[in-house]
Amino acid sequence: MSTDIMNIPTGTASSDDLSDQRGNNDNELRDLVYQTLERDGLISRLKAQLRAAVFKTLEKATNPIGTNSHSSLDDGMTGRICHALVLDWLEHSHLLYTEDVFKVETSGPNRSVPLTHTELLEQLHINLNQTKTEPILHILLDQSTNRPASIINSLPDYIKQSIDNQFPNEKINDMNRIRDHFRSLFSSAFDSSVLDAFINKNIPSLSKSIPKHDYEQICLKWMQGCANALKPPSTPIQQISSM
Repeated sequence: MSTDIMNIPTGTASSDDLSDQRGNNDNELRDLVYQTLERDGLISRLKAQLRAAVFKTLEKATNPIGTNSHSSLDDGMTGRICHALVLDWLEHSHLLYTEDVFKVETSGPNRSVPLTHTELLEQLHINLNQTKTEPILHILLDQSTNRPASIINSLPDYIKQSIDNQFPNEKINDMNRIRDHFRSLFSSAFDSSVLDAFINKNIPSLSKSIPKHDYEQICLKWMQGCANALKPPSTPIQQISSM
């Protein structure tokens, strides 16, 4: 009895159908897994990790001794503070692989030693407890935008304490030490040439000594000038309409 008479299928068409169905199921499963991973942010993390690994490999191959060039903006305390602020923000944002790339790009024998977290807080005079839940950069922005306009009538305690530690006597006889100390107080935010110009303007060039109180008043005058510069204008700037 022939297969044609019994209408028994040979099995070839059924095998092809099963293969197509299995392939479609695999594609659907792959798409579903990819969409789930993408929704959970894992795809972006894997891409960032791969990008960091590739960058590190290329950096080692093209620059094995680490003599990567760097901008003059990286030098000095201001550059080190900016570097530490970026790292702190990346860490709080859980951008770990971007942080890895940033560390590679900003490391090398010609680079300044990075500030530790404790050193950064000391430079910015920020309490450690404030940085547990948010980046230091957010704290600085909140302080600058929410700080009420007020007149500075006295020096902050940390500046007075620093002056007392450096100059225990009531008269200061070393003008160079005054200049060095003044720079150390405010160099994190201002260029040394600006600070030198201010201190030279307020201390006569022929002076060999000044009372400590006078130096405190110079520091207070500087802080008051900075505070006034940050105040918004009393009247809004009006836009001139074109005729």
